[in-house]
Amino acid sequence: MSSLEGRLTKRQQHAIDKFWLVLGIYYQAHELDLNAQFDSVAPVTLEIGFVA
Repeated sequence: MSSLEGRLTKRQQHAIDKFWLVLGIYYQAHELDLNAQFDSVAPVTLEIGFVA
């Protein structure tokens, strides 16, 4: 098993650079209201990646 922590591919970095201002959510020290953030009411799924 190898750790990929802290490593981005060139395409991942490009996507962050290009789309962060439109799609990114900055850290806030309070609960995030996803319904307000995305202007909709829908179920939310939190997906956590894992590399084996």
